[in-house]
Parts: sequence; C-alpha cells; structure tokens
Amino acid sequence: MQGILRTDRLLLQPATTVDAPRFIAINEPTTPERITQFVENQLSWWQEYSYGLWLIVLPTTKTLAGWCGLRPSDSPNEPELLFGLAASERKRGFATEAVRAVLAYAFSLPMIQSVWAATSANNLASAAVMERAGMLYETQKELDGVLSVLYRTRGPSRNVE
Repeated sequence: MQGILRTDRLLLQPATTVDAPRFIAINEPTTPERITQFVENQLSWWQEYSYGLWLIVLPTTKTLAGWCGLRPSDSPNEPELLFGLAASERKRGFATEAVRAVLAYAFSLPMIQSVWAATSANNLASAAVMERAGMLYETQKELDGVLSVLYRTRGPSRNVE
C-alpha cells in the first residue's frame, strides 16, 4: 500500500479495514455495509493500481474530516476521483486541498492518462471543488439514474486544448 500524503493543513492516510467505522460515521445516509464493502474493495486497488482511498485527517486534533481517493473505472489509466467531507468540516477549503494532493499523486504515476469526477448537476459545491482543483467541465449526462456533471483533468502537463 502507498503512503501518506501531506498538505499545509491535512494528513491523508490510506484507508484500511479498521477505518471503516470512522468512515461510516461521516457518510450518512449510505449504509454501513456498503461503506465497509467499499473500504475493503479499495485495498485491492492499491495492490493492483497503486491508488485507492485516503482518509482526510486534521493533524492537530486527529479529527476525521473526510475522504478522497481514486477508483478504477473502465480504464484503470483514467480513474475516477471521489471525495466527501463530514458536514462539520465543509466550507473550509479542505476538499479542494485534498483533491489537489490526490491529483498530484495520481499524475506522479506514469500510467495515469487522465482523472475524471462526477457529481449531481445541482451539487454546486462539489463542482466548484473540481474547478478550483483544475479540472475542466466535460459533459452532463445521467449516471446511475442521476443527472450529473462530469469533469476531467489530464494533469498540469497533459491537458490539451
């Protein structure tokens, strides 16, 4: 498993199965079983692709602020970016800071061609995080029955206009 990422204010630690209860506590209304399965599944991503899920921790208090990570999609060279914050930790710039760190990590892997992310079309806060992190709007379409907006980046030296 890969290591820890650090930013000015955050510590991003790779998630392990023992973290599932902490992860469940900040991810209502998703079911605990679904979250536990997700955390377990991502362990194999680390082994196979060198990426997975990080927990976003505030180092001074050890508070779990959220999570951010990469999930293989149809092409593991173009993973999906995932992120979420505990309600109490929103509107402080933590999501943008974590996303930037995970994108920098992603593009340090030579096989990564691009990273994409999606959110519901009415989730303006998540779309703004993606834009602040340098992702570009790509399209709007239905994903899992939800009208969603998709963003993508090819990294600092890989974006082509």
